[in-house]
Amino acid sequence: MNRGDASRPRGTKVLRWIPWIAIPGLGGFWAAYGLRHTYFFYDEWSMIDRVVRLPFWAGTTSSFNGHLWMLQYWLYRAQTSWFGVDDNAFIKVVFICALIVLHVAIASVLRGSGIPTVTSLLLAALLTYLGVASQNFLFAVQVSPTLSLALGVAATALVLTQRASLPMCIAVGTLTSFAVGVDSGTAIIGVTLVAVAVVISWRGLPTLAVAPGALALVWWYLAGDLGPPFPADLRTRFAFGGHLLLRAVGGLAGRTETAGLVLLIVAVSVIAFAGWRRWITGPPFVMLIAGTTATAAVTIALSQSRAGMASFNFVDFNRYLQSVALPFVLAVAPVIGIVLRRIEVRTGGAGFRTTRFLAGVAVPGILATAFVSGLAPMRSYARGFVGWNQAVRERVRSAASIAATGCPSGKAPDPASLPAGDLSPQISTQLIIELLRRNALRPSPALVPDAGVVARMCPVDASR
Repeated sequence: MNRGDASRPRGTKVLRWIPWIAIPGLGGFWAAYGLRHTYFFYDEWSMIDRVVRLPFWAGTTSSFNGHLWMLQYWLYRAQTSWFGVDDNAFIKVVFICALIVLHVAIASVLRGSGIPTVTSLLLAALLTYLGVASQNFLFAVQVSPTLSLALGVAATALVLTQRASLPMCIAVGTLTSFAVGVDSGTAIIGVTLVAVAVVISWRGLPTLAVAPGALALVWWYLAGDLGPPFPADLRTRFAFGGHLLLRAVGGLAGRTETAGLVLLIVAVSVIAFAGWRRWITGPPFVMLIAGTTATAAVTIALSQSRAGMASFNFVDFNRYLQSVALPFVLAVAPVIGIVLRRIEVRTGGAGFRTTRFLAGVAVPGILATAFVSGLAPMRSYARGFVGWNQAVRERVRSAASIAATGCPSGKAPDPASLPAGDLSPQISTQLIIELLRRNALRPSPALVPDAGVVARMCPVDASR
């Protein structure tokens, strides 16, 4: 603690924590509001089916769409065993907590890079609740990617703000290792950020802190089940990566690729100017290299794994936009902060007033405008997504009723049938029957089953 901190009144120290509680807390309420009408959807039913079918070790370590999702199995096991699947309140609460942790972790990196506290928290809110990537706070199955990203970013904050020591090395190694176990896909971002930051900031023997996580990640990609490949030629992958980068950067302003190109040119110009003036030193330099490397790594990884998908688009798979936008901002924002702080020096006596205006009005206003600009794409996606969730909920209720009482003809429904149809083809009638047997799903005796669900579960009745 320095002398200034020692002389600061206790009340002032307490007040410093208010933004760290209030702003992430408001973000959590925002997430809860968006999640209020959601239900288990699509991949979540694969996890529920895994919980029903697989023992704990196989369920924990088996690949899920090419990802190592060790935590996910236990979350959905707890939801299914303790709370049932009539609602998804438990998963929602855990997901909201993960979003808050991510918000605080991003803000910690930005604050450690020299950006003012409130601006750091507002920019972190924009990244956490990025409107064009709203799948990341509307689809609760993203709890593992969110937490994995939070762990990697938190480890980066430690490297950035703390001196190398045995406890810090253990903490960084633990966080990065857990990030890989929680979600091996998203961990690419966190492990890259931490690895570059450690090499630049700590050097020497402490750089081994990142070794456990890095080795675990390499092991998974060499030996793990990475799911079905989607072949594509180099030109297709290069084009995919370019569109992904521009759309992710443009998404920071709620816009598309043209805006992304403009913002990218501005960012490169600012970095080039600050570099020419030799202003980029310390933590901003660390984050410029780490964030740029992570942006390149995740863009290449996504181009390799997703460019060949025939059904891919940046709306139904909008979650990937955050994966690129986040490390990009971590790279660029600290440099922009340096340039803005230099205004104070170059404007002489007006420097304080200029800096105060930028910190208190202009920058928060720009971030608020960017957030509002993202509401339109968010609402557009949310309407369809929440509608699908509600439809699946009603079809599951109908399926539970039919499975409990039988088809209209009195015969048992076909166990191999898919009650929810294309909205969640992972739901089989056999899964519904098993959930009823476990008392994880309760039928509604007075419910009149949906005719479409009857047709799918009772084909003999539908043909009459």
